[in-house]
Amino acid sequence: MEQQDLNVYQVSTEDGAQFRVSALDSDQACWKANRYAAENSILSSRATLSLVHDDASSPHDHLGQFDLEGYALPVSWGELKDRVSWARKEAVRNAIEHWDYPCHRSRGVFITARDAKGEMLLTEAEAWSLASTRKQFKQDLTKLMQNNPELVSVWAVASVNSANNLEQLNDDPEPLTGGKEVLIWHRDHPQGSLDIVFEDDPLAQTQSRRFDAKLGM
Repeated sequence: MEQQDLNVYQVSTEDGAQFRVSALDSDQACWKANRYAAENSILSSRATLSLVHDDASSPHDHLGQFDLEGYALPVSWGELKDRVSWARKEAVRNAIEHWDYPCHRSRGVFITARDAKGEMLLTEAEAWSLASTRKQFKQDLTKLMQNNPELVSVWAVASVNSANNLEQLNDDPEPLTGGKEVLIWHRDHPQGSLDIVFEDDPLAQTQSRRFDAKLGM
């Protein structure tokens, strides 16, 4: 059977995210967009679907809007740990896809932060190890917000080293052969038991703009 050519569609969300998917038609494009968003920490929102032409100078055809069913933020410590476990597995899968090494070892999981434009607020050297308890995570989160008032989102970053054998993995591994990041907290979205409770400021309760935080355990 002759294979049909795929169209290229651009998805633009109200939150400012943009990405492209290849699909046979707009229905399949929306389905693929939902899947891509869920796997890449793009939050659910209204989104615009446009058809991209081969001629780069031609404007995209605006096809309409749809409800992007994207990534769901964790609302409990258990859900957060599930997201991190998924990122760990994806980091290993990424290493297997791009390298021939048979042995892989986690480099740990670190958290980093971004502002509203998606710019990193912490360098790799400044990134914090992910806390092992919800209480410590919320304490770390409060400190991050105090040090970075422009903080909007917090991400967990999982990565692995790889080698040909266990000895090499211990002594001289190939560093950073695979990695995956996942969104674990967002300032402007409620997250149940992971929320930070603020005192005496209704605006801060929704936008996290004051930092005299009282941790709700």
